[in-house]
Amino acid sequence: MEGILKHKSKRYCFLVSRLDSRESALNVITPKTTPIACKIAAVAPKLSECVMRKW
Repeated sequence: MEGILKHKSKRYCFLVSRLDSRESALNVITPKTTPIACKIAAVAPKLSECVMRKW
């Protein structure tokens, strides 16, 4: 499963190992490209607005 995080017109690709709910999804997202994306995901107000799930 992969997800794309949008932040200020930049896209970061993620590998999602497990997704129980949208609230706990931040805990199971591992960065695929850069650790900067992980920091952006940690401060994202709403994950559903930042991650486009593609599966």
